[in-house]
Amino acid sequence: MRHWASHIKAQADNLDGKISVEEMKAQFKKTRLKGPGDLKRYSDALATYGEIKGSCAKVEDADSVVAAGLAKCQKRSNAQKLVMEATAAGMKDWKNHQKLMQANKDHQAGTPSQAQSAWLKQYHAAPKNINAFKKATAKFKAPDC
Repeated sequence: MRHWASHIKAQADNLDGKISVEEMKAQFKKTRLKGPGDLKRYSDALATYGEIKGSCAKVEDADSVVAAGLAKCQKRSNAQKLVMEATAAGMKDWKNHQKLMQANKDHQAGTPSQAQSAWLKQYHAAPKNINAFKKATAKFKAPDC
């Protein structure tokens, strides 16, 4: 999410007159090149998370130590849901933008005007999910399992 947020910030900073077009393009290139790695790491992390077996559910007749451990684990699992949802939405945006950039590179994103319009639509939509991610990660407080 960091590189996607930086990509969006570069456009905002340019529009606000804080950086030049050349600086914006340099930031775009830097973050664009990081995108495929971001998407792979996210995909790998999701796969690993999905492979985790087990449950934090109550175990009948568990002693107090086990019950307390399971309760902490369940609390952590519940807290992770908001972070996971926010991350998924933001990474979907980044993945879609990576596809747009590749299509543009391959001259498959329509006319330059159409490609720019598609980018600006993504740019204007991005803060919602980036901000949700930032909020979810800032508020994430959960015990270790």
